[in-house]
Amino acid sequence: MLVPGDEGTTRLVNRILLVVTLVVAVPLLLLGIGLIIAGFVVGDAAATADGFPLRIVFFVMGGGFVVAAVATIVFKVALMYLLNYLTKGSVGGER
Repeated sequence: MLVPGDEGTTRLVNRILLVVTLVVAVPLLLLGIGLIIAGFVVGDAAATADGFPLRIVFFVMGGGFVVAAVATIVFKVALMYLLNYLTKGSVGGER
């Protein structure tokens, strides 16, 4: 249970959150960047089976993966901020 003065548990939780975030965010970010690069490299005449331009599909998918990676990082920072607030009584450590 997280109570004021429980900084040891908070440090462990922060480390777990950091590892989980890196395991999730890094692959999503790499995949998103790869898809955006593929959008620049693909030819103008390339299209999906439905007839949509492949370039646009790559850009949209790449952007979605990058947004998902950034969202996981923002969620982790917000969760760490909340845990810090709950264990210290306030964010700055003042009581």
